[in-house]
Amino acid sequence: MSQNPISLPDPKTHTLLFSNKHISIFHNHDHNWLYCRWEGERSMESFQDGSARILHFLQQTGVHKMILDSSTYQGETLAEIIAGGTEFARKLADAGLEYMAWIYGDKSLAQSTADEILAREKTDVVVLNFDNVRLAEIWLRSLN
Repeated sequence: MSQNPISLPDPKTHTLLFSNKHISIFHNHDHNWLYCRWEGERSMESFQDGSARILHFLQQTGVHKMILDSSTYQGETLAEIIAGGTEFARKLADAGLEYMAWIYGDKSLAQSTADEILAREKTDVVVLNFDNVRLAEIWLRSLN
């Protein structure tokens, strides 16, 4: 997989589970994790829809690891998204997520939103932030 957030994951190792103009969700069947990439401008409605789809596929696949790629995030930080993200973190933990690699690249808005959610989130999910997909994948592969 390329470090370019626009490129698609390798179809030899990833199956596309869902895609719309706001989010794409892939299952890495070789290492059994989800790769979820937020795309374009995010609203509360698109956040809620994307979050529900991530939870659905997390439960359907039974994975315990996920890459959440916000590197192409656009739009303003909304207080509702921060609050929703905190609730979303609890739902991810309840669904069995144990490890999440969060990519937000060098976008200060995405970074500040992610940092605020992580400061409020109180679950046992281990979350590390990364600047690119390659480093996130290396970390997740090390967790066996």
